Amino acid sequence: MKIIKQTLLAAVVSVAAVGTAQAAVLTTGALNSEGTQHFHCTLANLNTNASSSIMAFYQVIQNVEFIDGVTGTVSSSTGETTLGPGMSTNMIGTDTDNGYCRFTFKGSPKKVRAGMNVHNAVGDQVVAYLPAT
Repeated sequence: MKIIKQTLLAAVVSVAAVGTAQAAVLTTGALNSEGTQHFHCTLANLNTNASSSIMAFYQVIQNVEFIDGVTGTVSSSTGETTLGPGMSTNMIGTDTDNGYCRFTFKGSPKKVRAGMNVHNAVGDQVVAYLPAT
């Protein structure tokens, strides 16, 4: 009976570890803006089979968040979304002088490209970019 309990416990731990391993988190470093510049957190699905309906080519994005660098709190958040092959999502951070982006998703970090743009006050020009790692 003891062997059965140990085997069952090992199986439960293995399943829990597999479920946890599927979530990935990438973050950017913090950037400072000047005045009325805007932060944009962007994430792209690098899968290229755009005509495929196979779910393996889709990325489930659990959250794209902008973290206020002064308070350490989440200022803006997208919530869960699914990106098809070649698609991207963009979340605009709040007006703050300092912050970073955090990306939480299911799957491999090799299948996405994520980073933070700082746009000028008008929003028509990127003045800085920082990739997520």
